[in-house]
Amino acid sequence: MLQQKSLKKTAYKLVYWQLLIVLGLALIVGLLQEIKNGWSVLLGGFAYILPSMAFVWQVFARSAIRSAQRFVAIFFASEFVKLLTSAILFVLIINTIPTSVFSVLIGYITAIAAFWVASFLSLGRQEVVQ
Repeated sequence: MLQQKSLKKTAYKLVYWQLLIVLGLALIVGLLQEIKNGWSVLLGGFAYILPSMAFVWQVFARSAIRSAQRFVAIFFASEFVKLLTSAILFVLIINTIPTSVFSVLIGYITAIAAFWVASFLSLGRQEVVQ
């Protein structure tokens, strides 16, 4: 149970770091370029961050499942829904909000990259602590 709480805390931290990095980039882009570009970066990042948050919540809401096969099935189904939702949000943003497509893409890619960077840093720190 303790390890599960630690994993849950780490998962939410990863989403938190994604959010901070995207917010920081959106602020920088908004200040250095047009505000529209900053908002576009933010929206692109949110297209990935919001489904990621839902994914983490969904996986840990059902983490008490005893069957490993069932947990893996829920994990992969949740990941598929996350990716599908993320793609739909991305397309909706591009098609319905006056944005810079390039900036939306930069925000989206930044959110993905932030996840991987934060994951590697988090895993490296946990190995040192253990």
